[in-house]
Amino acid sequence: AFFGESAINNLGLGSESERRSSASVKEDIKRTANVQAVNKVVALRLLAKDFHDLVGDLKGALERNFSLKVIDSIPLFEPLTVKQREDFAGKLTEVRFPKGHIIQEEGEQGDTFYIVKAGQVLIFNPVRGLNRKERSIATLGPAGYFGERAMLTKEKISASVRVLTSEVVLYSISYATFTAELGSLQEITENIAEEVRRKDQLNSQK
Repeated sequence: AFFGESAINNLGLGSESERRSSASVKEDIKRTANVQAVNKVVALRLLAKDFHDLVGDLKGALERNFSLKVIDSIPLFEPLTVKQREDFAGKLTEVRFPKGHIIQEEGEQGDTFYIVKAGQVLIFNPVRGLNRKERSIATLGPAGYFGERAMLTKEKISASVRVLTSEVVLYSISYATFTAELGSLQEITENIAEEVRRKDQLNSQK
């Protein structure tokens, strides 16, 4: 169990220089409740300033941990090394859209990959012709993703995506940013597959 996290959150506000210059004041931030030992207690104490020196902003640390877990759950990124996944997570940008907003449209050139953080989106084919109705394909919630073709082949988008809930929060990364940092995902996958084949051949020769 732990307590005192409000001090860490409050110290996370402002710039790095502001946090350092006001650290002594922040350490004495007013508590919202008393904590009294009911028997003998051994506790570990970590000052808010030291926490930020070691880990950084608490909210940011939680965000990075969440995004890494989501990335780890997506089969598409299994070929990435731990370091590549961490770099990938560090490049994700949070974006928000209101209900009814069309995030991407069928037929457009895809250039962005999205992961749903909160809310829901509808994947659908829009109405075509006078007698046709919109065709729903799938509903995606947290940890769902779309736009992966942009990360692989930059093909044109095959379905539109619309926000279903009052708001959706997404992680996004452009094809250009991904390839600049990590290279082509398709090439990474092919290189790893080739390495696996090479090791299998070596093992078969033993």
